[in-house]
Amino acid sequence: SAQEPYTPTSDETRGTNLLLLASEDFSAIEVRRLGPLEPEWGFSALRRVPGSASVYLAVKALEVAGRVASKVLLFDLGGPGGEPRLLL
Repeated sequence: SAQEPYTPTSDETRGTNLLLLASEDFSAIEVRRLGPLEPEWGFSALRRVPGSASVYLAVKALEVAGRVASKVLLFDLGGPGGEPRLLL
């Protein structure tokens, strides 16, 4: 987390690459890194790919200095050692 107070401008570059995984009752929570850190990009949506137990599609958004863009990531949580593996 940031040590400075929130401002809309600073928020534009506080994206993360952390993925939180929790059990249904939140008794177990894991944190995993998903790809490289891109501070200008933040996750805006995440869905499991139908028919798959461990493949997910995520949308990342960029909103910096009036510039707006989005991109998708496809990743598999069933990678070696349980680490996420980027597919797209």
